[in-house]
Amino acid sequence: MRYILTVFVTGIIFLAGCSSSDKKPSPLDPYWTNKGNTIAYKKFTTPKKWAAGQFIVVGNLDNGKKESISKTTVVRKEKTGWVYEVITINKKGKTTGAQMCVEGIDLVKSKNDIDKINFVWIKVLDENGAVQVIDGSMINLMKPLYKSQFEQFVVSDYTFEDGGAVTVPAGAFKGTTKIKVEISGLMSKKTYTSFFHPDVPVNGLVKSEDEKGNVVSELLDFGSNGKAVIE
Repeated sequence: MRYILTVFVTGIIFLAGCSSSDKKPSPLDPYWTNKGNTIAYKKFTTPKKWAAGQFIVVGNLDNGKKESISKTTVVRKEKTGWVYEVITINKKGKTTGAQMCVEGIDLVKSKNDIDKINFVWIKVLDENGAVQVIDGSMINLMKPLYKSQFEQFVVSDYTFEDGGAVTVPAGAFKGTTKIKVEISGLMSKKTYTSFFHPDVPVNGLVKSEDEKGNVVSELLDFGSNGKAVIE
């Protein structure tokens, strides 16, 4: 089982002056606002049960540069599945995303089996604001792409460790649970360390970073009153 991180690695543009260089304001800057929350330690073993309105906002950085943010929202319960949405904003302020109706989330958590996931339909939002609906036979073509998002709920293969206190823009977590995962790419392997807390909805993630601390995903905000972007 692998814990998959999606990080958009691009550059930040700097303005050159005669005597100094000023960093160009990023459309992502407002998301990196310290919320001032303090969260007491609780042991993490599995993500909390989903409920409509739960959301997390995660910021992705590369070498300290803001690359993108992603907002994940549990939209609603629909028959036997959950409607789940991920919206991404990149450093240029372009918004893309996907909303999907997924069956089997509770079984993935309880049985630790990613194959219990079934996609009923998927809506894809492009940067021009157009929405494409994918269903029927097309679902099978898209399933491998979106299935990896739910591997984070399979926790039986992990070794849990004390992660200590972790501070991110969403708050100061006085204690976390740490998991180390090795991910194999085409040319190399990387080790990521992820920190979790059971009060964080959706997947429990507080922070994740590579072995050098260069590629970082950190929690910017979370709550229970999230709204969908894709209609």
